Amino acid sequence: ATASLTAVSRQQAGAALDELAAAPLLTEHSPGRYAFHDLLRAYAADQACTCDTETERREALHRMLDHYLHTAYAADRLLRPVRMDMITLAPPRPGAAPEELADDQQAWQWLEAEHPVLLAAIAQAAAHGFDLHACQLLWTLATFLDRRGKWHDSLAAQTVSLAAAQRLGNLAEQPFAHRALGIFCGRLGSYADADTHLHRALELYRQLGDHAGQGATHFLL
Repeated sequence: ATASLTAVSRQQAGAALDELAAAPLLTEHSPGRYAFHDLLRAYAADQACTCDTETERREALHRMLDHYLHTAYAADRLLRPVRMDMITLAPPRPGAAPEELADDQQAWQWLEAEHPVLLAAIAQAAAHGFDLHACQLLWTLATFLDRRGKWHDSLAAQTVSLAAAQRLGNLAEQPFAHRALGIFCGRLGSYADADTHLHRALELYRQLGDHAGQGATHFLL
């Protein structure tokens, strides 16, 4: 993730992180995972605004979001190889370095470690105008969050994702968000809300002529 954010090699990113941890400006609280004090976080943010242009900051955010999106997509493909609602990702930006996952066990471990970051990335993407990333990140997380029973997290993220899909004005992104909201409202016992979202998803799938989406939504209803 650091390599993607800074557009350097993984070796260079690792050396920089080691140097910062030795300073000590970072704490490596578990292998490969770092934290730092809120005052240092504020200072780093101030330095980024002072030293980097808005374009440079936006490109860095784009690379980081691509890192998480493409890695999470690969993880979902390993956990759930067959899905009727497949999506197509744009290629990652130059400098982004998605992780390589060997099997479904490694995919699950990566999602277990990273899902709080991925949920934060959805909110950050939506807040900074990367609405398609917000929608697609949620798609990649839906299977994991459902299997882990993290339905409240899913509901909050789906609400952000639906708003992003509506801002995009892209009809293809909206029915999945409504269908997923229907699923998680149902998991939490909010059946009236689930019914509303599922019927909206059904209406949108009809407009798109998506028979598979209609069938899946009828099944959920």
